Amino acid sequence: SANLLTGNKNRISVSGSNGDIGFYEDTGSNLKFYWDASAESLGIGTTSPSHLLHVTGSVAGGYAAKVENTNSTNGFGLIAKTAHTGTSAFAFGAYAASNPLMVVRSDGNVGIGTDSPSSTLDIKGDGAEIYLRSADYDVARIIPRGTGANLDKGLLSLFDTGVENVRIDTEGSSWFN
Repeated sequence: SANLLTGNKNRISVSGSNGDIGFYEDTGSNLKFYWDASAESLGIGTTSPSHLLHVTGSVAGGYAAKVENTNSTNGFGLIAKTAHTGTSAFAFGAYAASNPLMVVRSDGNVGIGTDSPSSTLDIKGDGAEIYLRSADYDVARIIPRGTGANLDKGLLSLFDTGVENVRIDTEGSSWFN
């Protein structure tokens, strides 16, 4: 094993027994960028990466990671790909704690508020509203109606230049203009 020091501060640590490599933060006391050779995994903010790339950290008022492509001609952002095609495989998932915000499953189904979407687009949650908008106006909306247990009723509206012209309401009056 060997450590590279500058000004009596650790900078790089290399393990001779297993090939792990670590880079220290500015004080020289904490490893912040870590290659786990036996697991073939990279940790940023952790020395115990549990995935091929594992990023962890506490960031107040900002994001933990950013992927940016500044090519304005033909640049792309981020791709998430899985070879697994079953309904339990996620190509992408976003969670708040353990609550699903949005998932894209490997079968193409997208879930918002659910991580087990049963159709191409599956939106789950009391008060979940769907709007289709042009650049200028609402075109259509689907919203739950009622309060409490009555949120299982629905309303569909169609608009013409922002004016509601069609309303189908399972709890009240429906009309066509």
